[in-house]
Amino acid sequence: MSTSDIYQSVNPLSVDGAPSGDLRLILAGQLTKIGLRPATLDALQRDDIYVTDAAADITSLLADANPDVHEVQIPVNPEAQRKFLAAWIAKNTALKKAKYSLLLLPLAACGGAEAPIPTPKTILKIVDGYISGATVFIDLPDGNGLHNGIWDPGEKEGKSSSDGSVVFESAALTNDGVVVAHKGENTNNPGTEFSLIMKAPAGSTVVTPLTTLVVKLMETDTTLTVSAAVAKVQTALGLTTTDFDLRSSPDILTLDPIAMAETGKLGVQKAGLKVAALLEAVGGGEGGEAVAKVLASKILSASGTVDLGNATVLQTIIADAQTANPSLSDLVAIDEGSTALSIAYNNESINNATKIGDLNENEGATFVVSETGGVISYTGTASGGVVVSINNTGVASFVRSSVQAVETVSGALSNTGAAGKQFSGEALTFDVTKFTTSASDTINFNVPNVTSLKLYGSVGTTGSDRYVIKINDTGASSVDIKYLTLDTRFLTLGSNDLIVFDFTGQEDSVVLNADSNISNVSQIEIMKGTVDFSKITQFTGSLKATQIAPSNEAAALTAYDTALPNASSIVLSAADSAWSLTASTLTTALSAGVRIADTDTLTVIGIASGAEATASTTYSTSNTGASSVTLLATDGTWSIAKSTLDNDIGNNIKYAGALTVTGITNGNETAALTDYTTAKTGA
Repeated sequence: MSTSDIYQSVNPLSVDGAPSGDLRLILAGQLTKIGLRPATLDALQRDDIYVTDAAADITSLLADANPDVHEVQIPVNPEAQRKFLAAWIAKNTALKKAKYSLLLLPLAACGGAEAPIPTPKTILKIVDGYISGATVFIDLPDGNGLHNGIWDPGEKEGKSSSDGSVVFESAALTNDGVVVAHKGENTNNPGTEFSLIMKAPAGSTVVTPLTTLVVKLMETDTTLTVSAAVAKVQTALGLTTTDFDLRSSPDILTLDPIAMAETGKLGVQKAGLKVAALLEAVGGGEGGEAVAKVLASKILSASGTVDLGNATVLQTIIADAQTANPSLSDLVAIDEGSTALSIAYNNESINNATKIGDLNENEGATFVVSETGGVISYTGTASGGVVVSINNTGVASFVRSSVQAVETVSGALSNTGAAGKQFSGEALTFDVTKFTTSASDTINFNVPNVTSLKLYGSVGTTGSDRYVIKINDTGASSVDIKYLTLDTRFLTLGSNDLIVFDFTGQEDSVVLNADSNISNVSQIEIMKGTVDFSKITQFTGSLKATQIAPSNEAAALTAYDTALPNASSIVLSAADSAWSLTASTLTTALSAGVRIADTDTLTVIGIASGAEATASTTYSTSNTGASSVTLLATDGTWSIAKSTLDNDIGNNIKYAGALTVTGITNGNETAALTDYTTAKTGA
């Protein structure tokens, strides 16, 4: 017989299709009233050995003389009985379940005594990493069908072992009970109490952060079935059938994610760790439950995935939980922005893991900060970006992969324009929310190795604050090109605040990567070097580039007129305060909105003979922005009417080369000699 021939599940428990719940024996195709429960041998459920609650069931079967029912004598001696049952299992295993017999206990044993009945047991696994020493209980509903989440007298309770397993009598896992696990120790992070409260619906064989979300979904929407809640969670976290063993563990309620990860399938364990990172980052406990409830609501309303690697999504979830739970002071006190950024970095590390060892290392990661000679550096096993939070006295604290460093650094940043400390690291986030500032401040970020920089928080929107990114010169006299992802979305800026790129080398350049986001920036200043904006288009503010090297003037003009099509204004200033540009280059730049600083002089060369008549208008100080303009024709000669020349001289326009002034009337010849000297005209 096959298994479907011998029993049927009536009013099953929560897990669809599992051989648990109210099972009835089938004989000759007919459903009997004889109840079955899987037996447990050496703490393992068997689906070829079942027990009944009454010996009378056995007597009734034998009395019916059914040809499919045979009496088997079971040894009374415990050791002999164990060997008998082991032999029975081996025989059925050899048949590979194509056909096999069902052993139904109790049976009449030798001497007429009744054989002992094995008590059916169920093994649950408590998993983030495996949680050892967790307190696990079955939370039964009250008279209103609600679960209070705390242990009450009469509710079954147990402790998990070092592999996260806890054994309950199957009868204790009622259809309406919720499994609750808390405390204990994550075996991947020994010595630290596990902070999460995890739950699972009836019928589960694992208790994880993901099963916790299933319970939260069903609490939020009481019309949801278990299978519907499971499907919602799996979809929202990007899990598909390829992440599961469909024969034995088809969903997150039955899959041991660590065991599956050991086979190379990391998807379920990654998803669980990302959820756990969010709940642990807010302190676990009640705070974690509050955040889990908000996350469940996001999952309920989502049509696709919920991206737990997106800091904006994470920040919204935490902020919503804070708003909904004002009495949870520890949760409310958390800086949701920098916490979200830290979680996002951590979850990026989880995403990048290629084997279970990577995930285990991430959970048990260490992070140490040190300072030598004004340079801040990091050691430990934690990886990913570093979040630096500055308090009201300029002291920096550090988080990496959700691991808070014990060490802090004084004087890390200054609001007076002082150099401050140098920060190592390629991916850095600075949270300046608690940084005490005055009306107008200059904050230097000395980050020579950074490739990803995020600025977060607010130091106020009055005055004019300058956030200065220092760009070191790694190769003197050679052109250094640095690629940077800059994200200022989380930085609150006033209309007069500036993001400043301060280069050591005038010849050097920074290329902003396409995933940069500076859409909230209204003013940018570039000192000495060049910033390439060609990969981004969202900047709509004003740009000022200063101290541009003479050799880079034409290149800077071209770079900024093509790379910032949406900028409101672009003003350039040369290091020597003097520009010499061809008419064609300047014309293109002016049409793109580029202007010369009003502190600089401008010489326009290569003006064609056909454009001489309008040159003084095209390249006037009002059009170019320069303090004065000198025009140089291609042929080196000019013929300008007196009235035009008078106007040009008044507007600080001069003419290089030979100059002929026409239209001087009789009686004005002598005055003309004084009015149109080379000093005044530039000729």
